[in-house]
Amino acid sequence: MPGEGRAVSRNVLTKGEAAARSAEISDVHYAVELDLTVGDRKFATSTVARFQACSGDAFIFLDFAGEVESVECN
Repeated sequence: MPGEGRAVSRNVLTKGEAAARSAEISDVHYAVELDLTVGDRKFATSTVARFQACSGDAFIFLDFAGEVESVECN
């Protein structure tokens, strides 16, 4: 399985991995809510990413930069 045995967190997505991920998912939609009242230089966000996976066999991951309070996957 692609990605097996590797750390999940890294800085580089290879061209081959990007092509495989692109072929595996479709119908991608994002819903983003921003709370700009947290502070002068901070904000809170809630993001929902929805997509269809073709086979369900591929290694798919979502990248995020910043602090994460919680993650839910269904």
